[in-house]
Amino acid sequence: MSARARTQDETDNQRDKLLRYGVAVLTAASALMCAVPALAAENKPNVVFILADNVGYGELGPYGGGELRGAPTPPIDQLASEGLQFRSGG
Repeated sequence: MSARARTQDETDNQRDKLLRYGVAVLTAASALMCAVPALAAENKPNVVFILADNVGYGELGPYGGGELRGAPTPPIDQLASEGLQFRSGG
């Protein structure tokens, strides 16, 4: 084998190592990018803000309305039973 062929083989080996290293780095970076938002989401509170027009304070189920007033609100009732209710605007 000539010196030129050996040099070409060494260059190919270095290229292959670099390619494997690059793939490993990209794989690790992708895994990290997928994990970071999931970890950050665990620290943030879940907040649901409902903006509705022509709905009075006592018309929703959690606040004394709902089925009693002829307009059941089961999804909102479930949200309220699983979380906090704010009864004071101040």
